[in-house]
Amino acid sequence: MRFSENTQFVILVCVLVATPFLFQGSYLWHVLTLLCIFAILSYSLNISYGYAGQVSFGWCMFWGIGAYASALLALRFGWSFWLAAPIACCIASIAALFTGFIIFRATGLYFALLHMCFALVAYEVSLNWVSLTSGPMGLRGIPIPSLDLPILSEIYFRPGGLSFYYLALAGLLLVIFFTQRLVASPLGRAISSIRENPELASSLGVNIFKYNLTAFCIGAFFAGLGGVFYSYYFRAIDPQIMRMHYVMAAFVMVIIGGKGTLYGPLLGTAFYVLLPEFLRMAGTVRYLVFGIMLILCVIFLPGGIWPVIVRKYRQLK
Repeated sequence: MRFSENTQFVILVCVLVATPFLFQGSYLWHVLTLLCIFAILSYSLNISYGYAGQVSFGWCMFWGIGAYASALLALRFGWSFWLAAPIACCIASIAALFTGFIIFRATGLYFALLHMCFALVAYEVSLNWVSLTSGPMGLRGIPIPSLDLPILSEIYFRPGGLSFYYLALAGLLLVIFFTQRLVASPLGRAISSIRENPELASSLGVNIFKYNLTAFCIGAFFAGLGGVFYSYYFRAIDPQIMRMHYVMAAFVMVIIGGKGTLYGPLLGTAFYVLLPEFLRMAGTVRYLVFGIMLILCVIFLPGGIWPVIVRKYRQLK
């Protein structure tokens, strides 16, 4: 039996909605919320890296811009989460537009290095523009998102609670749904053709610069969304959010799960976030065990885990 992509999506929604009720506990809700937030980051990178083939080592700048923009809009202007979040995502996308106009003049390693330089500039700005970002002290006291419904009482999405998990899950499902539609659209096919063979795509009339920049901006929009959820969940951010650690983690999640696939980033994120929790019984050596397992996955499953699962499932039919 073969499930359509829409059926797969419905099954995924049911599983993720029901999971907190199957395994009760606030710590589990915390881990699942982190999974949703980092999955949004990995999906954003998958659009740029997985589908468009752009090795974006500076991706953390868009994640950080979304976090800082939403926090500043909430703290300095008193904007609600529902207004600050989309505006912050748009700011991250505009930053990608400006950055892309410059870095897409280069290719290969030079493209990656240029993007990394922009990320370093963004980090220095967040660290030294004290009047705006509070410098190394960062921004604290980001308000808790709330929703005032006409019939029900006001809902507060408190960090660590079940309500915030469902808020982050809604954001993740929106990103997955959009990615599914994007890949099936003419725009998505044009973007994927550039990854497969840019010379052939160009000869067929595909504007390489235009579609690369489009994928870059779309991915940055969702990276900004991940940053928004991160800032509101921890209610504090500092320049460390711009660290390369986050983009390296995103690359690991995308590669382990399967780049250029619809559910690979989610599987890779689950592997990256949940496995260390299961290895807690190993004590201090759990990170060594985790690192060895990552290396083995890269060596023996270079295409990622999700394509192997799909291939094995089709063989059983």
